[in-house]
Amino acid sequence: MSSQQEQVEITKTNYLKKGNQLEEAGKLNEAISLRSASRHAAYKQAIELKPDNPKLYVDLAKAQTQQGDLNGAIAVYKQAIELKPDNPKLYLDLAKAQTQQGDLNGAIAAYRKAIELNVKNPFSVHKHLGDALKQQKKLDEALAAYETAKNLEPKHPGIYNCLGATHHQQGNWEEAVAAYKKAIELAPERPHYYRQLIQLGYIEEAFECLQQTLNKNFV
Repeated sequence: MSSQQEQVEITKTNYLKKGNQLEEAGKLNEAISLRSASRHAAYKQAIELKPDNPKLYVDLAKAQTQQGDLNGAIAVYKQAIELKPDNPKLYLDLAKAQTQQGDLNGAIAAYRKAIELNVKNPFSVHKHLGDALKQQKKLDEALAAYETAKNLEPKHPGIYNCLGATHHQQGNWEEAVAAYKKAIELAPERPHYYRQLIQLGYIEEAFECLQQTLNKNFV
C-alpha cells in the first residue's frame, strides 16, 4: 500500500472513530452525518490517486447523494460518464439522481441513453422512463415506454397498473379497464388494483374480478 493510499485509510478511520464516539454519546444523527462525510472524504482522496477509475466517481456520487448534495452527485456522475461513455449503468445512476432532483428532461435523456447502450434489466429502465414521461404529461410517449416494458415482462402486474393509470388520464376508459383487469388477473391479492376499477366507476367489474378470485381460492 502506498503512502497516499495509507492516508486515505487513515482519514476514513479517523472519521469512523469520531462517528462511533458520537453514537456512544447518543448523538446518532451527528454520527451518521460524520460517517457519510468520511466516505465522501475518502472517495475524493481515492480519486486523486486514480482519477481514471469511474467506479470511484460513482462511490463519491452515492456518498454525496446520501448527504443530500444531488447537484454535486450529478456533476460527478457526468465525470464518470466522460471516462466511460459506453457504460449504460452510469447513465442509469445519473437518471435516478436527476429524477430525485426534479430534472425530468435530463433523466429522460439519460434513461434513453442507457436503453440505447443495452442496459441490463431493460424492463425497469423502460418502466422508469415511462414514469418520467408520465410526470411530464407526455402520455403517448409514456404509453410507448410502458408497452415496451410490458412486452419484455408480460406477466408483471405492475406494468399493467401503469398502463391503466395512463389510459385513465387520457380518457381511454376501455383500455384502462382492460389493463387493470389484467393486473388483477396476475396479482389478485393486491387490493389497490380493485380500487382502481372502482374509482373509474366500474364497480360491477371490480366485484366480478373479486368473485372470480374468491372462486379460484375456494374451489
